[in-house]
Amino acid sequence: MNYLDNLGDRDKKTLKIASVFIAFILFTFVIILPLKDRKDFYKKKVEAKKKTLISIAVMSERYKDLKEKVKKSGSSSHNKKDDFTLFSFLDRAAADAGLKRQIKAMKPSTATKTDYIESTVVVELENVSITPLVKYMYTIESSGHNIKIRKVDIKPRYSNPGHMSVTLIISAIQNL
Repeated sequence: MNYLDNLGDRDKKTLKIASVFIAFILFTFVIILPLKDRKDFYKKKVEAKKKTLISIAVMSERYKDLKEKVKKSGSSSHNKKDDFTLFSFLDRAAADAGLKRQIKAMKPSTATKTDYIESTVVVELENVSITPLVKYMYTIESSGHNIKIRKVDIKPRYSNPGHMSVTLIISAIQNL
């Protein structure tokens, strides 16, 4: 304290002001700025979590919708399990579309999976025009059953340019 006693009033005042200024700068750099950086860090983290939460909520709603659709389609196929066969349905649809005579072959097959049965029929049509083919395919796709046209192979007939040979691979899924 000997040194401070020897200083004049003006020097003491300057030293006090400098001490307060240095203390303020230290307080700012050591406490305030790290807290502000931490606050900004957590604010960004909260925003990222909010976005994640929103996307999870959207996915949850989508999952519920898809689950309900599967439940409805499963129950509809489950109720129609006894009286619905893919082969007979395709045969009736071909008759309705006026393609009964153009059927060259219908080859059915069945595969049993863990939770469902997949029935597949390969339908070969010969000498078909576009209008009844479109009607036939529309009838299949809009049937309300779990039916999907997996593959369509169309080959033009050079002997009759307005007609074609068509091979359709059609599958249906039924719950066990």
